[in-house]
Amino acid sequence: MNILIVTYLFYPEPIVMSTITGDLAVELSDKHNVTVLRPNPCRPYGYKFDSRTPQPVWPFKEVVIDSYTCSESDFFGRLRENFSFGRGVRRYVRLHHDEIDVIYMSAFPLFAQKMILKTAEQYRIPVVNHVEDIYPEPFRHKLPFLGGLLYYMLLPIDKWIMRHATFSVVIGPKIREFFIRTRGADPSRVKVVYNWQDESRFYAVQSSERCSKPFTFMYAGSISRAANLQNILQEFIEASIPEARLVFAGSGTEKEALQRKAALSQDVDVSFIDVQSDRIAEIQSEADVLLLPLLPKVALRALPSKFPAYLFSGKPVLACVEDESDVAEIVRSGKCGWIIPPQKRLQLAKTMQRIAHIDRRELQEMGRSGYEYSQKHLTREINLRKLANIVFAAAEKQR
Repeated sequence: MNILIVTYLFYPEPIVMSTITGDLAVELSDKHNVTVLRPNPCRPYGYKFDSRTPQPVWPFKEVVIDSYTCSESDFFGRLRENFSFGRGVRRYVRLHHDEIDVIYMSAFPLFAQKMILKTAEQYRIPVVNHVEDIYPEPFRHKLPFLGGLLYYMLLPIDKWIMRHATFSVVIGPKIREFFIRTRGADPSRVKVVYNWQDESRFYAVQSSERCSKPFTFMYAGSISRAANLQNILQEFIEASIPEARLVFAGSGTEKEALQRKAALSQDVDVSFIDVQSDRIAEIQSEADVLLLPLLPKVALRALPSKFPAYLFSGKPVLACVEDESDVAEIVRSGKCGWIIPPQKRLQLAKTMQRIAHIDRRELQEMGRSGYEYSQKHLTREINLRKLANIVFAAAEKQR
């Protein structure tokens, strides 16, 4: 079987979706001919790519599209990037359609997705569309004046995509319910596969081993606006917890603004560290509690890729998300942390104060409970197998 993987994120970008597409490509290459179609690496914003790093020897073919890329949070730059990638994939499919039995797609939302789907339909090629984010709902919040208009203009495109993909893969049960309810998607064609990381890289560190160190709240991941980190920093300052520190591990568009704000508060311990992907497990092992803050309503349409990595680390999680989100459901089911609505800022500061004084054995037990939940539901093996089987099921559809 000839399988085309279309992805806008791939090695060496230190982002979970690049790990997922890489793992899938290797898994499918065991018995099939796989080609990965991707743009030049550029994410996350501010990440330094070392051109001297040796390229892996892949068991599949990798083709780099010479399309426009934009790592910055710029609306028009991202829009240009979206169309440029879609046109590049369209050209490739038109030239090589006789060599493609099925397409797995993790593409930029809406425009690139529709361009690729329409091209695949011309040649009766089944497509698995992996949906990481819900669009166009975010435009309502990001663009106060034009957002509503864009939403009503673009929603029909997303409905079309959900109807025309052979299967759509989403990252959580509640997100699946959302698509079925708002897009009229066929429930039998919307599948749930949790994002994964290589859990073998993570290890649980006993909390008792850290008794001599400052109590550490840590955020590890992309430092972006959606992460709502300004709120976390402000409430940590307000909480004024003796012998506690706040660590931001990662890079992104909001990092400099956070650093400036932290510099104005000399009486709190706040630090920033850059993280290479191969050191995530080591860095997270230094935390007592891992933080998962999101802007209001973001958790209702997303399940952050960092969340499984948090649980693999065997640490409890303080999640600032809506109670009806997938994140909150996992925290409750796994008995592994606390849920604070994003708008409850005063409650967040008080909760951080209370957590810092919890017996470390209790924190250790919560972390262990989350780790056990992750091994049953969130591992690479479980979800990679699910995703590969969905690709095989799509390929069985007649061209």
